Amino acid sequence: MKTPSGGLCIYRRQSRLHIEFPSHENPKINAVARELESSTPESVVDATCGPGTLGIFSLLSGVGRVVFNDLWGDACDMTRLNLEVNGFSSARKTGGRSFSIYNMDIRDLPDVLDERFDLCIIDPFPGADLKEFAEAARKLAERILIIQ
Repeated sequence: MKTPSGGLCIYRRQSRLHIEFPSHENPKINAVARELESSTPESVVDATCGPGTLGIFSLLSGVGRVVFNDLWGDACDMTRLNLEVNGFSSARKTGGRSFSIYNMDIRDLPDVLDERFDLCIIDPFPGADLKEFAEAARKLAERILIIQ
């Protein structure tokens, strides 16, 4: 897909993950791009990352550190693959940018991460309790972007 920071390749197992087919522009990428432009964050949590699209876009846009997280193990596997195909090695640090991947409930993430981030992105699955997700995000980051 085309993004403001260049091309992005995302693999998704259709039988295991929710698939979206945006038109020529991806509204989720555009929302993250606007947020990144408003005050360039150094660190981002992609708290419900799915295949990692929004976090990888953040890395491509120059964010120094991204934490990927998803409760669904297959999503974390796809994130690892997508990081690699987009030039981010399994060494977890590429070109001055670093990342880590967690496989847990967003509500438990603040108890595990011992740092504060500039931005937390939440792209919730249908039916998710946004109140609880936002509460967890406030513990993680200064700013929260909820994709709806």
